[in-house]
Amino acid sequence: MGWKLYVVILVPSAACPAHLAVVRVGRLQSSNKVELDGQGQSRIYLEEAKKQAAAGRIPQVTMFAAQLQMEGKACN
Repeated sequence: MGWKLYVVILVPSAACPAHLAVVRVGRLQSSNKVELDGQGQSRIYLEEAKKQAAAGRIPQVTMFAAQLQMEGKACN
């Protein structure tokens, strides 16, 4: 398992539509199975997380990284 492209966001410049801010977001999935609550959401509770950290049992979580790059033609 390695980094996978998660999403690409294109943001045009208001001053020059030929300029784009391109944001690429990558995801590194953890091998840890995440438990979901009754609403289908994964939750981290502060006190429970503090106890796990004190015991040295910190579960791995999915990591995200973002890259911002400007693309397009020059405007006058």
